[in-house]
Amino acid sequence: MKALKIIFLIMLTVLLSGCFTRMVYQTDSEIQKPQAQISLLNKQLIAYDISILQDKDSMVLVLPNKKLFNSNSANFTQEAYKVLDLILELTSYYEKSVISVKGVAGVNYANALNAAIATERAHKVVSYLWRSGIDASFMYANGSSAIVVKNKKSFLTDCVVINFRKL
Repeated sequence: MKALKIIFLIMLTVLLSGCFTRMVYQTDSEIQKPQAQISLLNKQLIAYDISILQDKDSMVLVLPNKKLFNSNSANFTQEAYKVLDLILELTSYYEKSVISVKGVAGVNYANALNAAIATERAHKVVSYLWRSGIDASFMYANGSSAIVVKNKKSFLTDCVVINFRKL
């Protein structure tokens, strides 16, 4: 009889704990919906000549400066706002991410001037994202002159590189 009471108490405890625990399952359509929206945003960005590199924990966007900035300056073009708004929409799918923005200048001027323009462009992008509601504590900007690889060909030049890295 005592054994039956113990079994009954154990079963009652398991049953009641199941009542207070709620399992939440995502349906396949709920999981696929963000992926479909990210894919659509990626296609829209590619239409602006933006290169996208992605793995499971990060996404890198390479934006040509001619789409974002007026020649030899850090002032946005009219087209830049459309591109940056698409990027803002994309950031909503990368919550809890570190966003690094690297400006890379062309090879037109001296390295110091290139680095200054590139840094100013990166800061302009970060400022726009921040003013649009992205948490600035997870963003940083820097700039450099063209990145050249060993064979002396420009690897990255005259662009802004945005990296979303999940925490």
